Amino acid sequence: MNVTEGPLLLDLGNTRLRVADWEGPGRYGLVDELTLESQENSDIQSSLASRITSSGRDVFVSSTNPSFWEDVLSSFLSGATVHLVDLDSLPCRVHSKGTGMDRLLAGHAAWRRCETSVLVADVGTAWTLDALGGGGEFLGGAIGPGLFIQEQALAKACPHLGNSVRGDIEEEIPRETAVSLHAGTHLAMACALEGLADRWEGMIGPFSNRFLSGGGAESIRKYLSKEWICEQYLVLEGLAWLPRS
Repeated sequence: MNVTEGPLLLDLGNTRLRVADWEGPGRYGLVDELTLESQENSDIQSSLASRITSSGRDVFVSSTNPSFWEDVLSSFLSGATVHLVDLDSLPCRVHSKGTGMDRLLAGHAAWRRCETSVLVADVGTAWTLDALGGGGEFLGGAIGPGLFIQEQALAKACPHLGNSVRGDIEEEIPRETAVSLHAGTHLAMACALEGLADRWEGMIGPFSNRFLSGGGAESIRKYLSKEWICEQYLVLEGLAWLPRS
């Protein structure tokens, strides 16, 4: 490991790149959130250049966007020592198949906080709900279309419905189409997460904590029970458990 600069952590998703310096096991510094572009990506290149100032700096990468990684991001890291995280890199057992590295890392980060069974929901391009056992083993989970995808699909299939409007959907049944759309996406997703979490608890027993993450987390947080702990950067936190001091 490079001793002049600590490791750099990169969380590459479908629409964003999150960048942070490693500050010790399970800890990371100030986060840069950068939007992926189809052309220049000069902001990403500049951010990485400012952080990788010596040859061979260790960079730990979680990627759920292989085309952007191969076509763009990897070329910005030519002077670094890159660790593209895979199953062999993880300090936990995985009982599922084909699971995205972001889900595995977020799950591990959540488990390390309490070291007992946990549920982890992520609301992004897709929504996911994952379960980890008491020993940190990743048991599996569920995947569905995220809020933006749902709204896009509705707008395309039923353009006459218009746009959604946030109303008082916690206290009354919606009477206006715009508010009904919000209830059918945001409130319905929160109810789906609660219902699925309760169903799994009925199958295998209680989970000690429920975590909520992802870019859309804040938009449904108010509709969830107080059991849910909102943590924005669980993937980076999971990456931060991989380097050795």
